Amino acid sequence: MRTVLLLICMIVFGASDAFGQFLQIELMNGPNLCCGYKDANQACIHIKSAPPLTVAPSTALVYTWYAKHENGLKTWHTTFPMRWVPLPWDGPYEVWVVMQYVDTRTRYAFAAFKSNAVMIQAHNCPTPNSDTGKEVGG
Repeated sequence: MRTVLLLICMIVFGASDAFGQFLQIELMNGPNLCCGYKDANQACIHIKSAPPLTVAPSTALVYTWYAKHENGLKTWHTTFPMRWVPLPWDGPYEVWVVMQYVDTRTRYAFAAFKSNAVMIQAHNCPTPNSDTGKEVGG
């Protein structure tokens, strides 16, 4: 009896741990990008999975995006399931999102789901100088 109970617990809790990632994001424009301060130096990330809970009429979805780099952590709050993440520094970035279900009447979040993390490598790419035509550091 104990063995059966242990086996049932392992199946139930093991399955919930294996499929515990309810929100999936993906990088749309490649894991290796050039760092900088222009529009071309941004990573496009979007949520590819459906919301884990049904969205009621009195509920809004709010996304908090995180980009972690050795120079600091950036956060953004949006109502859109995609985000252009700027890559100003050379090196690896770890990006994830937390989706919150917010009651529009009370403005309180009542559920939140964290996504998987996406790794992005930003490189210091040479860019042509508009004055001389020679390449300079990005």
